[in-house]
Amino acid sequence: MSSRLIYGYLIGALLLALLYFLAIPFYEKKIPTSLVKDVQKQLDTKGHIWAKASASGRDITLNGKAPTPRDFEDALTLTKGVSGVRSVENNLIHTLVRPYYLTAEWEDKQLTIKGYLPDEESLSRITKVFESQYPKGRVNHQLAVAKGAPEGWADLTLTALENTSPIDLVSLDLIGQHIDLSAKSTHSADINRLMSALRPFEKKGFTLKSNLVATDQTTQRCQTRFNKLLLHTQISFNTGKATINKESIPLLRKLGEIGLLCSEVSITIAGYTDNKGRPKKNLSLSQDRADTIARWLSNAGMDEKLLNPVGYGASDPIADNSTEKGRAKNRRIEFIVQEK
Repeated sequence: MSSRLIYGYLIGALLLALLYFLAIPFYEKKIPTSLVKDVQKQLDTKGHIWAKASASGRDITLNGKAPTPRDFEDALTLTKGVSGVRSVENNLIHTLVRPYYLTAEWEDKQLTIKGYLPDEESLSRITKVFESQYPKGRVNHQLAVAKGAPEGWADLTLTALENTSPIDLVSLDLIGQHIDLSAKSTHSADINRLMSALRPFEKKGFTLKSNLVATDQTTQRCQTRFNKLLLHTQISFNTGKATINKESIPLLRKLGEIGLLCSEVSITIAGYTDNKGRPKKNLSLSQDRADTIARWLSNAGMDEKLLNPVGYGASDPIADNSTEKGRAKNRRIEFIVQEK
């Protein structure tokens, strides 16, 4: 290779290097300007004209006061997603939320929750509860970070969610310092656990209003009421028929009133006869009488789906069938309360 050619390569390389170093300041100024324009255009297009972007190289700084917590999150997420942005310094100002609220619905193993939390740490803690205590893919949350939370808000939310999943149905409304809780469970222990966890927050200024149903307690309470009514008085029928005697109508009305208060349980209406007559006929008669009582209660307003009439004939006597007094006791209707 000739010396002239070598000198030509060297001169070309030097010219390229010189061009590179001369261009660096130009592009250092051009990159932030171009990037800011891209970011600001994206923000303005989405309606976030309140947010203003500036840049140092590929690092963006956002300033402005968000009109809503959702706008705050959207502007931040949008900026981070712009091509070329390396980092985002968040100088946005949160909007003060009034009233501060959070609602949660837990039903059919599905949690729907929306509202506000005071900071990103609180949101992270709640997310971990979702992951550890609720079925995967069964949490729909619309939570945003915003200022204005009462003291103890994050701990209250966390405590409520940690004790909700074992319960069948929960509706929770938090508004300011007021807690409105409705819950239904087959086990009173689960509801008691939730209430015990929430009670300490009353000492921190929160008020608690609750509407709670535990079907195991409801079953026992309803059974006791039916038993008390039927302890000394029985529903009577015309002999050999399923026609209710008029004297039993006041008793039926009282039984119906109890039934209306026991809409969370199912009730078996069990019909029995004495041992006189053919067993097959007695079985049919006891079924007809149970059906008659179920129809009467349904017409009185009870949900017929909760009533299960069953005839047992002369089986399971509670008294001696050899005496008239004993046979009168065995001709009876019983109400057996069960969980749905």
